[in-house]
Amino acid sequence: MPTITPTLTTFPGRSPGDGVCLFFFDSRNEFFPGGVGGSLGYAPYTGDMAFSASTSATVNPMQGAYLGIGFDVKGDFGTTLDSKPGYNILGTENSVITGCAYNTKAPNTITTRSGELSSYKIISTTPNLNTYPLSGAPLEDYSTSGTVDPYTMSPPVSLHQSVTSRSDVEFTSVKVTLQNNGRRIRVEMKPPGHDQYYPYQIIDTDSGLGARTLPNDGISELRAGIAFTTSDSVMNCELKNISMYGAYSPVEKQVAGIQPPSTAKYRIVLSADGGCS
Repeated sequence: MPTITPTLTTFPGRSPGDGVCLFFFDSRNEFFPGGVGGSLGYAPYTGDMAFSASTSATVNPMQGAYLGIGFDVKGDFGTTLDSKPGYNILGTENSVITGCAYNTKAPNTITTRSGELSSYKIISTTPNLNTYPLSGAPLEDYSTSGTVDPYTMSPPVSLHQSVTSRSDVEFTSVKVTLQNNGRRIRVEMKPPGHDQYYPYQIIDTDSGLGARTLPNDGISELRAGIAFTTSDSVMNCELKNISMYGAYSPVEKQVAGIQPPSTAKYRIVLSADGGCS
């Protein structure tokens, strides 16, 4: 995700961003992106719709979403800014969602958000990818190899580069794997100059694909896509050699055209006392 720096033009006070989101959603839904800016086309958004704009608007999140993995250059995808849900989400009978406000941006990280059934809440945010390898990282229990620390060998990596031309870009290979029927998510990367993939995020979800009930029955078919946003920042997203592997299943869509959600299905209330970790 490099920024090609112009020779005669500068952009004072405008940091690179926002980032790229790999998402999975119900294959019966037509694709329509979520919020702009730090929502990375996945999560909900309420705020200005353009740089220096004075008019605020609300954009609903991606319909039928299962999972959103944000490669967050600017660090906003893992916050509750612009009405994004946070970590602690509680639903009630009147569909009100409550959560602790978290406004500290975490640049150069990976944040994974849940889908529609879990109110798009944050599942996990990595440390700054430049701080790898990690010492004292959380231990992962593998049934075949015992308890291991998966992050002690992962080298530092930056999601953003400043270059003067596209030929100077050094691409970082990324591999995302849904394991155990969607219950485990592995995010691995092969930084420039390395010849193998290293883990940077390994997390488990509350339930796998079989527990999805959108709209009324369990499904196991997902579509995958990529969104990127730049908001008021300046960044070019350079992508190449995208491959997706999985069992192909033709699924009939529920609607015949691309259209945004007509109304929001919930509202978000952020508590003022904090208390999130």
